[in-house]
Amino acid sequence: MTPVVVGIPNELEKSAQIDGASRLQIFLRIVAPRLLLEWTQAPSSLPGYIRGFISARTLDWGPMASASSLAIIPIGALTVLGLRRLTSGLSAGALKD
Repeated sequence: MTPVVVGIPNELEKSAQIDGASRLQIFLRIVAPRLLLEWTQAPSSLPGYIRGFISARTLDWGPMASASSLAIIPIGALTVLGLRRLTSGLSAGALKD
């Protein structure tokens, strides 16, 4: 992500400072959207890899569905494991002693 941040023109940051934006506002309004766009389009990330199955002429449904299913497995497993702890914690504080 360093090339994305370095590629932002200094004039853009300076004009935001002149308009009264703080460093946090500059990051949130200028840098973060560019990082997010680069992350979702980068083929090295999972969303970028899955997006690679869509082209101008074809849409490879089979490989895209397989990659999406494989991407959901770890998230689903963590959700199931975390759900047990969440429900036990919520039910433990439900009753007064």
